[in-house]
Amino acid sequence: MRRFFLKSNKAVKSAGLRVVNRCLLVVVGIGVIFISRAFAQQNLMDINQLRTEVQNFAKSELTPLYPHLVVGDTLRIEAGNLDPRLQLRPCDGKLTMTMNTPTANASNISVKTRCTGTARWTIYVPVQVETFEEVVIAAGAIGRGAQITAGDVVTQRMNTSHLSGGYLRDPARVVGLEARRMLRPGEIIKLNQVKAPDVVKKGQTVVLEARSSALRVVTEATALTNGGVGEQIKVRNNRSQRIVDAQVTGPGTVRVAHW
Repeated sequence: MRRFFLKSNKAVKSAGLRVVNRCLLVVVGIGVIFISRAFAQQNLMDINQLRTEVQNFAKSELTPLYPHLVVGDTLRIEAGNLDPRLQLRPCDGKLTMTMNTPTANASNISVKTRCTGTARWTIYVPVQVETFEEVVIAAGAIGRGAQITAGDVVTQRMNTSHLSGGYLRDPARVVGLEARRMLRPGEIIKLNQVKAPDVVKKGQTVVLEARSSALRVVTEATALTNGGVGEQIKVRNNRSQRIVDAQVTGPGTVRVAHW
């Protein structure tokens, strides 16, 4: 019986040692994993630093396109956050950055970033551009055909990054023009919504002028449509009854290029 207990105690001790050894191996293994990961991280590109470099490059390329804006205030250029899981080897060669023909009013741009060293890799970093400007808007309702006065318009600071072209920054550009359609209070006024006031009315007798290199002919015609300076309208020659396209040159005067 005593021998049985001695053998039993030895077996228990042996099993306990095996469990302890296994635990030590697990702990050592985990430690090796953490050390390996830390070592690997030390040998990877700093993602935040890379993002900063891309952002600085984008600013240097885009700022000249907006000479009337202030970086950080009315002009904001921000590189997108990179995935923290992105693993890039440090670039021991030249780091080059390019963007596809940067243009004003482009709100989303991609910067191609390449490493040409031993570790060759290429990534595309998104860059967002926001612009803030004083934009001309209607101070109140403006009826169709109404001539716009200085009191009809005001300016308001807006994010113009996603506005289509044609918006105005100087109220003087629209004062004296006519609204092509009804404009609501607060509506952005664009160039295609206004026109020069009509200086020729439909049915009005106008002076029709035709010029060539050696000849100038002046006669009377009847306007068949309304028109402002610079617009093309149809007129009927009162002598020949011929209908031609003519350009309005001033109040009651039109001109044709060919007789």
